[in-house]
Amino acid sequence: MDVVLESSPVVIAPLPESVWPNFMADPSAIAHVIISKYDDILPLHRQERISARDGFALPRSTQCGWLGRAHEVTYRIADAMFTDSKAHAFCMATDATGAPVRAASQCQSWDVFVFLADRDHIVFRYVQGHATSIKIADLLSGFRGHLLADAAPIYDALFETGDIIEHCCWYHCRRYFYRALETDKALALEPLSLIAKLFEIDRECSTSADPAEYTAARAQRSKPLLQLLDQWMDRHRASADPRGPLDRAIGYYDNQRDALHRFTDDSRIRLSNNLSEQQLRNLAQGRDSWNFFANETGVRWYTTFRSLIASCRLHQLNAETYLEEILRLAPHWPVPRILDLAPKYWAATRSNLDARYRAIITRPWEFDFASSKHHAQATPARAPPLAVPA
Repeated sequence: MDVVLESSPVVIAPLPESVWPNFMADPSAIAHVIISKYDDILPLHRQERISARDGFALPRSTQCGWLGRAHEVTYRIADAMFTDSKAHAFCMATDATGAPVRAASQCQSWDVFVFLADRDHIVFRYVQGHATSIKIADLLSGFRGHLLADAAPIYDALFETGDIIEHCCWYHCRRYFYRALETDKALALEPLSLIAKLFEIDRECSTSADPAEYTAARAQRSKPLLQLLDQWMDRHRASADPRGPLDRAIGYYDNQRDALHRFTDDSRIRLSNNLSEQQLRNLAQGRDSWNFFANETGVRWYTTFRSLIASCRLHQLNAETYLEEILRLAPHWPVPRILDLAPKYWAATRSNLDARYRAIITRPWEFDFASSKHHAQATPARAPPLAVPA
């Protein structure tokens, strides 16, 4: 007697939207690789060795593929942050450092800039070759406001129209007088003590919660010291050794005097550009680990991921958690609202996500299917991914 077995259709569960289709890595693993490379300064070949030691080897080529796809879904966020900065920032602080890029004969020297837009965004940009006035003007095209930078000549053209107002760093000025201690200690100590007092006043006034009070108090207490500095320069300008460091210090002060004094106009103007320099330390340390960027793609990835990581620190976000959630959500997010995914706005954006988007940023192994409508209803079709240019 033949037994006929009834066959049942094979049921395939829909792929959760938090999972990248046709990809062997979960966004949590990709976020970890990004943080390890661009924040902990671990090149991919070292991460490959570490993963092998942990029992699951991840070839550097595989990790590189992950980074490429992650950049495709995040670069728009960094671009939107920079556009927002140029449109709305009151003051941007900037500095630059060299970024060697491998070439046929020897490494080419490119420059990476960092821009701190108020307390909103930290954005990294790069220029091919050494920075020039034309290149920096192109980077800051459309910006109208205050710029805090060092006294490099490449910035001079920005201030010719009056659309951008120049501010200079008092720590740069201080360094010149500090170098003069070796030859003119007694004289150099006087301006150094006055500059130190300016920073002391700034710290004391910054405790005020009212920006207007902060501005007024700092200006009232600082202007007498600035007058004393002017008088000191007048007394010693002619007697300083023309070839000595004290003469160079006085010359720097004279050339940048107006830009140095403008901080009294508004409390949003910092006395120093140290925060910009601090943001570039990661790249300076990275050069000791990987020596150079392989190509322009490497520099582009660096500036995008560092913009997101540094801005997370600015807004006290866990950068790895942020990146993991953004990597899950960005492929489904509408491009016109991409700025909502920036670290500045992420806390508000995340709290207002609807049920579908909250499910996307939830790790698949943490998703509560029992309490979700997905348990009883079919999952809606996946949203089309963000368009990626060729």
